[in-house]
Amino acid sequence: MVNIAFSQVPGNFMKVDMRMYEPGCTFDGVFAILSLFRLSPGEIYSMCCKFSEWLKPGGYLVIGVTPSTDLPPGGYIHDSTWDCTRQMGKPWMNHYSDELVFFFFFSEERWKRILRSVGFEIESESRYSFTPKDLEFNHAEIHYLQLARKVENHPLLGPYPRPTKAELHRMPRAATPPRAYMLKKQFTRLQDWVSTKPNIRMFDGTIEKLPFSTEQFDIVLVSWQLEFAAGMEAALGKILRVTRKNNSSRILVIQGAPDNELIRFLNTTSGLPNVQHQGFLLHFAKEYFARHGFVKATMSHIKHTISSPTKIYPRDAEQLLISLLGTWFP
Repeated sequence: MVNIAFSQVPGNFMKVDMRMYEPGCTFDGVFAILSLFRLSPGEIYSMCCKFSEWLKPGGYLVIGVTPSTDLPPGGYIHDSTWDCTRQMGKPWMNHYSDELVFFFFFSEERWKRILRSVGFEIESESRYSFTPKDLEFNHAEIHYLQLARKVENHPLLGPYPRPTKAELHRMPRAATPPRAYMLKKQFTRLQDWVSTKPNIRMFDGTIEKLPFSTEQFDIVLVSWQLEFAAGMEAALGKILRVTRKNNSSRILVIQGAPDNELIRFLNTTSGLPNVQHQGFLLHFAKEYFARHGFVKATMSHIKHTISSPTKIYPRDAEQLLISLLGTWFP
């Protein structure tokens, strides 16, 4: 297919895994035509976020999919966490693939919400029935197209629209026994490492109680702490207080991206809307620091996966889930 395109259209063509692709520039348009159903729901959200990052402001994205509302008769599973349809195998040229993998399909409305959540505005949509011109492989398939324009410059500050401060629910900083054990092990390892670095200090308490002197650090790293702040301005003010005021100073804030699968699970199962809206926290911090001299801000999308080199049994998976959820739900 790439060779056919190369022979007929002038341009550069590459065959790459789009999940790993880094273009090194921005584009006026991105097309994703019938190329996403093999990805997991989390990967689909992540790719839509990447599409936005690849585009210039005002750039266009064209999505071509088969919607879940037009799937042929068959055995399907509804995934309430992602509001999508799972299908084991997919018909292709009158045959089902024999791979033991799921294919994922969203409805038209869910696709609109996904694209809006990463900063797109839907400009048009269309659907048509495609039937191959072949005597044997001639089953009709519905194709659904969306044309979306990028209207938000920073997809990592989503999902959009962002809630107001009054719509958020602050999470208590507490630990279940599994989380306390997990954090104790991590903290002990870090303490051992920090003890060999005289210029590095560590603190695992609340931001409002930072025990450091004024302008003590050139670089401050704040990792997964903003959601526990009793007051965002007071907490960010404490961070500013311990940071030196010079051109080489840096404040690094790590929070969840809009496509974070654990955050997605929490937000869809907790019963509290926007319980973990990471984009609001990052946007608030970015604006606050800008007002106080840190005007140049950059954002990076970090890919991190929790995995095990060995088989995870149900009991182990349950303990891991309890430990992760204990971070937010004591």
